[in-house]
Amino acid sequence: MAYPAEAIGIVRAARRVGLPVVIAVTVKTDGRLPTGISLKNAILQLDAATDDVAAHVMINGAHPDHVASVLEDRPWARRVRGIVANASRCSHAELDAAEVLGGWCSTDMRHMAEIASAAASAGRRTPHCVQAIPPEKARYPSAFRRRHRV
Repeated sequence: MAYPAEAIGIVRAARRVGLPVVIAVTVKTDGRLPTGISLKNAILQLDAATDDVAAHVMINGAHPDHVASVLEDRPWARRVRGIVANASRCSHAELDAAEVLGGWCSTDMRHMAEIASAAASAGRRTPHCVQAIPPEKARYPSAFRRRHRV
C-alpha cells in the first residue's frame, strides 16, 4: 500500500466479509510511504480508522536499512511484524530507471537465460549477470540440483 486510505479500505472490506488481513506498506529509502507520510503516522491512521482490525503490518519492497532508523520501541512500531525485503538499497525511482531484468522466488539461471533471450529478441541488451554466468556454470545448492536435475 502506498497510502493509508488504501489500507483502510482494504481492512474495512476484509472486516465486512470476516477475513483476517495483514497490510503491507511500501516505503522509500527514508522509511516514509511514497506519499511522504511517516510509517508511524500511516500505522496510527490505519489503526484509528479500523479499530486495530489488521492482524499486523508488514513492510514491502524495501531494504532493511530504509526502515531501521524509523522503527522505535513503541506500540505503533510493534504492529510491524514482517518485512519483504529488497536486496538493493536503491530507491524505487532508481530501480525503475535501471536496465535490470530479474525474477522473484524460485527464479534460477534457466529463467534468467529465457528472460535475456526474450529481451534480446525485443531489441534490449542481454543483462550482464546472464552473460557472466551461463546456466550450465551456475552454482546451485545441492537440494536444488537434485530437485531440478541441474
